[in-house]
Amino acid sequence: MSQDGIHLELRPQKNMAVTWREYQRGVLTETGVAMNPTAAYVFKQCDGERTLAEIVEAYQETYGLVPDAALDDVLSVVRELEEQKILLTE
Repeated sequence: MSQDGIHLELRPQKNMAVTWREYQRGVLTETGVAMNPTAAYVFKQCDGERTLAEIVEAYQETYGLVPDAALDDVLSVVRELEEQKILLTE
């Protein structure tokens, strides 16, 4: 299954070469990328074990969203963090 060219079976993981830390309102990386709480939630779920579909489902349940909204949010975060080389999807 795929959405906008992204396969929901992918198992994104954090780029271990990028240092990050949690703070009160989200996550900050050493590269200066600041994530709000919802983006940080998605980021922290990306452990190389969970699929995108599982992350979307957990996000939907946690934030009480309809499936399409949850999918859009998660894919947006994953795309942005992949572009920044903070997440790896291959």
